[in-house]
Amino acid sequence: MAKIAIKEKAYDNPAMSAIHSAINALDALTTSYLGKRASGEHTNALALIKGILTQKEYAETEKQFGSLLSLEKRL
Repeated sequence: MAKIAIKEKAYDNPAMSAIHSAINALDALTTSYLGKRASGEHTNALALIKGILTQKEYAETEKQFGSLLSLEKRL
């Protein structure tokens, strides 16, 4: 699908897929470790994973997830 989207210059779809994949990955992590997932704002997932990851892992995840969320705002 990504190849087709690039060929058709439909860049929003792959970007949104990346964002949703990240959200789903964070939900899977929190569901596995805490038995719950974030609801409401996407940034709620970050609050949940803070207690699961090391400080270094959390900082990197927050940076990457923040980049995706800022991309979402531009779409």
